[in-house]
Amino acid sequence: MIKNKMLKPVDVGEVCPLPKGKSEKLIGFVLPVTYDGVANCNKNRLLKMGVLAAGYGSTWQSVCVENNKTVVNYLFREGILFPEPFARAKKFRNDVLEIINGFNPVRVSDIETQYALDLFDDFYVAGHAVTIGYPGALLKNPYFKIFLPQPGTKINGILYHDGLARVSYLFPNDKHTNTAISWQCAEKFRKNMLARMKNENTK
Repeated sequence: MIKNKMLKPVDVGEVCPLPKGKSEKLIGFVLPVTYDGVANCNKNRLLKMGVLAAGYGSTWQSVCVENNKTVVNYLFREGILFPEPFARAKKFRNDVLEIINGFNPVRVSDIETQYALDLFDDFYVAGHAVTIGYPGALLKNPYFKIFLPQPGTKINGILYHDGLARVSYLFPNDKHTNTAISWQCAEKFRKNMLARMKNENTK
């Protein structure tokens, strides 16, 4: 469970080798990631401030904060205890790219009305849901579930089916609130997702 708000990455550079002095030996590979927001520059507290962990054998070479952006240079060490540093750096880069691109959908459902029972066992409209189908491979991205939430929505559930990660987004509605409001929010979200899906398919 993530207790701290994660900073969202907005840019990622290329994986570059870091030589050890003038020798041909490598210290490892460096990958710069830019985050939207300010993280604490104390390296020991970066994770608590929402910066992504890049996994075993990685650390932070440097941290820079400027114009409300945080740039972290990740170092993937070379050595017997840290196999395939380049491959690990590339894997992390791909995971970050998927976050930046917003996990583009491949399927968007119609709006589904959700009902619930009140204290008097009467049905009322509890909200409207839209199910988004993402490529199933995204489930291998360790940050997929962290960055799934959308403003104003609740995650109703995640189901893997037919090669897709199906995420149900609920736009909740209070019993005493006009149901048209949550429907309009769901429709706006649905149209945005459809546009993203079409853009992705034309690339």
